[in-house]
Amino acid sequence: MYAKSVEKTKAIKLRKQGLSYSEIIKKIDVSRSTLSLWLRDISLSNNARLSLEEKIANAQRLGAEAKRNQRLLKVKQIEKRAVKN
Repeated sequence: MYAKSVEKTKAIKLRKQGLSYSEIIKKIDVSRSTLSLWLRDISLSNNARLSLEEKIANAQRLGAEAKRNQRLLKVKQIEKRAVKN
């Protein structure tokens, strides 16, 4: 039980620094549900909250860009096939 309390303390410290659950899981070997239970009452500072919001926005931008690139590639493939026919 002691080992888990050490992990919980570390998880709380990392969360207060503005790390996401995914980032914390990479550093501490626990499940997402366990993290959720441990961290549900932790309130973030404005800096930590802004840091997380920035990470989310960046991930959304990267995802949208990847999706756009996939769509453009697919359109080019369709155009190529259309020209052949």
